[in-house]
Amino acid sequence: MHPRRGQRAWGRGATHGRGRGGNQHPNANANASTRLRKMELMPSVSRSSGIGVNKDADGDSLKNYRVQEEYRAFIDGKLNVFWDRYASTTIDSAERQRVESQTNILILLRKLREGLLASGRKDAFAIEVYETSLCLSILFESSVASDTTSILSWLPSMYARTSELGASSTTAPMTIIIYLLHLLLTGYPSQLAYLDYLKTLTLRRTSRQEERERGVEPYYVWIRALACALRRYQFTTFDKLSRATAFERSYPHLSHASSSHPRAMGPYDDLAKAAIHALLTRLRLKVRETAWGVMRRVYREVSLSDDDKEEEQGRWLGRYLALDGGEGAEVEWMEGRMEMGHVISKKDRQWMVCRVR
Repeated sequence: MHPRRGQRAWGRGATHGRGRGGNQHPNANANASTRLRKMELMPSVSRSSGIGVNKDADGDSLKNYRVQEEYRAFIDGKLNVFWDRYASTTIDSAERQRVESQTNILILLRKLREGLLASGRKDAFAIEVYETSLCLSILFESSVASDTTSILSWLPSMYARTSELGASSTTAPMTIIIYLLHLLLTGYPSQLAYLDYLKTLTLRRTSRQEERERGVEPYYVWIRALACALRRYQFTTFDKLSRATAFERSYPHLSHASSSHPRAMGPYDDLAKAAIHALLTRLRLKVRETAWGVMRRVYREVSLSDDDKEEEQGRWLGRYLALDGGEGAEVEWMEGRMEMGHVISKKDRQWMVCRVR
């Protein structure tokens, strides 16, 4: 059974009381409050440096494995409060508080990662912390651009260490896919960083003949096809490959492995898949603007009339621009471009395209 809402019991990391009501020691609440206060004021390893008369006795606390696990449970408590308060909240007056809460959680996770790094810990617990940090930095759209890249730079060595100890990580392929998508998104339209990292993957050296003999395709086939469509401006192909369902169909073996041990948290049944879907959504937004820029240079007008021919053109437009929202999304898009001065209404559901100057 897997805990809900990101809760985990890492050994002795939980700080729950032993009983309820009258069975609790009179000082139980005071002790719990003291522990909570200590977690709140826990100094980061990078900032303590042993400065002070007593060499900052707590400065190295996060190098201790037991403290790391207690701190992880403390962060889970923060996450539970966040999901309860903001999981179903739309952007409104509480947006600023939501962003502040997200930032604080990411800072706590960064502090914990510093402790893991300083202690040299590279076990399953450390991998979980880094993977959770990675997914949340993507889902929270971290304002610190270096956060995601920093997390991803340390995960390969942790996977390698786990492998040396005789264990294998079923989440490593998902992390690599997230990394490649992250590079495509942050570098768009350039793919230099993406291609450089792709060359470092060991599986890339596997010959196609070996793949056929084993009946297994490398897990990066889909991402390579996606990147190829972008390079060639094949926008309808990109639309098909970048939909959430395309990933599930392309990686049935990864989906099966992930579903056996999903990392559920808040509203997400699988945190890694949620991060992948979020990256795809943002990439589709960027590519949509590029595709529209190409259309403005090529087409003089756009017609979305009700006859069969025009209806098919409307469906093509939706695929070309990677539009979401189902029926009517094409008309909504064109009306939005009209407000921006990109098109002029000619008659009902027909627009004249204003050329790019």
